[in-house]
Amino acid sequence: MVRLFPFPENLHVPTSYIGGCFQLAAFQKALYSKKVPENLVRETSTISALILDSCPGQGRKDSAKKAFGANIKQPILKAILGIFADIFYWYCSLRGTVLAGVPLRFTRMRNFLNSESALPWLSRSTPRLYAYSNTDPMVPWQEVEAHAAEAEALGFNVQLLKFANSPHVAHARGHPETYWGAVAGLWKKASTLS
Repeated sequence: MVRLFPFPENLHVPTSYIGGCFQLAAFQKALYSKKVPENLVRETSTISALILDSCPGQGRKDSAKKAFGANIKQPILKAILGIFADIFYWYCSLRGTVLAGVPLRFTRMRNFLNSESALPWLSRSTPRLYAYSNTDPMVPWQEVEAHAAEAEALGFNVQLLKFANSPHVAHARGHPETYWGAVAGLWKKASTLS
């Protein structure tokens, strides 16, 4: 249960991988469904920051196959799951884009993250940190940088933290000083903006 009152004075929103991005969208939907008064959600004294860790991707078929089979070591089982991932991907694409006429779920999620109404207390000036790796097999660095460039073009406050040879969503574990130093720097930046 989300408690909306009193309004939080300090808020740090970490989001990891695609699942975290979709959960953030679900959280936003729940908040807005409660019809929270505008003056309570746009407090200028609220300190907030957004960390996008290993996301957002574009939901490409090859990334979905890698996600489905990431921890599977048996080649036959991995091949079967790959076929299932292909079928599932094309079903979702056909059902959503062609039959319903709506953008793919990943496109909607990427657009959501670059909307000013993503969360009530976020704005274009809210600092956001994209933490990602050039060797992430699930979310290619090009997709993260493309989203960050779109955000920057829309006027969002963007900071990039690119790791070399860091596994998917394991940047903090592999490079703790760099990762947590960037988080602390982001929070300090957010504190000066309020």
